[in-house]
Amino acid sequence: SKTMAGILLGTLDADESSPIRADDPVQLPGLELPDYEGEPIRWWHLSSHVSGLPRLPDNFEDGQNPYADYTDDDLRYYLTEQAHLYTRPGENYLYSNLGVGLMGYAMSCVMDTPYEQLVKERLWDQIGMDDTAVTLTKEQEQSRAMPHTQLGTPISPWDFDVLAACGGVKSTTSDLLLYLAANMGQLPVKDEMLAQGMESAQQVWFDDGSTRIGLGFLHGSAGGREMLWHNGATGGCRSFIGFVPETGTGVVVLCNSAIDVDSVAVQILTLMQ
Repeated sequence: SKTMAGILLGTLDADESSPIRADDPVQLPGLELPDYEGEPIRWWHLSSHVSGLPRLPDNFEDGQNPYADYTDDDLRYYLTEQAHLYTRPGENYLYSNLGVGLMGYAMSCVMDTPYEQLVKERLWDQIGMDDTAVTLTKEQEQSRAMPHTQLGTPISPWDFDVLAACGGVKSTTSDLLLYLAANMGQLPVKDEMLAQGMESAQQVWFDDGSTRIGLGFLHGSAGGREMLWHNGATGGCRSFIGFVPETGTGVVVLCNSAIDVDSVAVQILTLMQ
């Protein structure tokens, strides 16, 4: 979800008709965002987890399906009454579901278009990801894999409202392989803004010597070669996508259990080289 949000930001940055530029301060109509001693949050700060915002808002409550009940009213209340930045934007890596979720919501508000529609039109439809969504159809819901705890107990799946950009995308292995192929340049991308958005998302926007990250894509290593990757974790599900540009190999691992799959995915990529 977060890499897709980063690519969407990149496409809007490349679109001359869009008012959004990745290095500009974030605008949220009708609301003034917090700053740090006058330093504003810029769009890329949210995507790269360097905005200074915490992992989750103070008025977020855990539960069986916690993100489903967190609305735009809740987010706006938090930003107006409770929010503060822990560090100066752009200086420190602090992983934030709130930050990426806010980015998706703000892009939606500025473009006056629902977030899911934006990412569908500018990304999924362009590369044939027909079975990827935030809001599932009845047929997709029936095909949804049941999440499980590490012990194998079925638990409630998660759904997302206003913070959908941080983790709300549901997809299939087939669609995510198309996604990886497009990012690796192995699947033609006819839309020039999408091509520029993917390139921008993969570039390193922040590097503090230990963490290197683009717009959503983390830069790590597999078998001694550079790997671009991201993992995912919702209630009872785990996921991983990653690819090695040097070798043109990529991997998708989806699991409907709360078992970490990162090491398995990296081992697969290493063996494929």
